Amino acid sequence: MSIIKDYIESAGGNFRTAKNTSIDDTVTIAAVWLDDESFDKSYVVVDATLDSTSEEVKVRLGVQNLERIAETLGDDEATWSGQKLRCIGTQKYPGLGTQGLLWRGIAVSPGGSTVVEPVLESSSNLKVIVAKILAAKPQMTAEAVQKLIDEEKEKAGGLITDEAAAFLVSSSLGVDLKK
Repeated sequence: MSIIKDYIESAGGNFRTAKNTSIDDTVTIAAVWLDDESFDKSYVVVDATLDSTSEEVKVRLGVQNLERIAETLGDDEATWSGQKLRCIGTQKYPGLGTQGLLWRGIAVSPGGSTVVEPVLESSSNLKVIVAKILAAKPQMTAEAVQKLIDEEKEKAGGLITDEAAAFLVSSSLGVDLKK
């Protein structure tokens, strides 16, 4: 068995990666737990079902993803079962030579039949993110922020949305979007 296959299997199986996940793929959460044994550091892991195929999968989440997901699903992971995550893009980690997935939470109505999208639509959400960046960094112009967003999209090979790129820009500038 190859080192890669062995590593993936020892980490608990079918993890979603940039190679096997597309933008807008969704998963339905079954369980959330802390894995402090499989990787070089602890990660929150979501056991889920890939909605397009009904395949059981795992999603490894770091701090940035958890913060973004908690904006919609709340910060009590015990309430996440039955909710959904949507892949909104990828992020390149130049020093590691790998890509990671960017996820957003999508709350499901109590009956389970209707998906409740975030209050703001994507284009207006982008405007809100840019406005918060400009408020926190008054020395910047809207054009400069847009240039940074475009650069993030280019780094990702165009595989992320404007909104995902804006999240990355806000993070790199140290702008807290929760304020």
